[in-house]
Amino acid sequence: MDPVLIAGAGIGGLTLAAGLAGRGIPAVVLEQAEQLAPVGAGLTVQPNALIALRRLVLQCGFVIYPAVSSAVRRR
Repeated sequence: MDPVLIAGAGIGGLTLAAGLAGRGIPAVVLEQAEQLAPVGAGLTVQPNALIALRRLVLQCGFVIYPAVSSAVRRR
């Protein structure tokens, strides 16, 4: 089987590669950066995304800091 080519080693590309690997599907991740490094950005992961990551056995790397955005209005 030819590998799936994935453009970008961001959260989407790496999650896809991990999910494919878990199913025995080879993948090659292409990234333009010479090395991967933290960029100091935050990431909001919605509850449905956490469920998907849990199913892929990828949630363990998350540090959860609950926060409420000032742009969010509760009704």
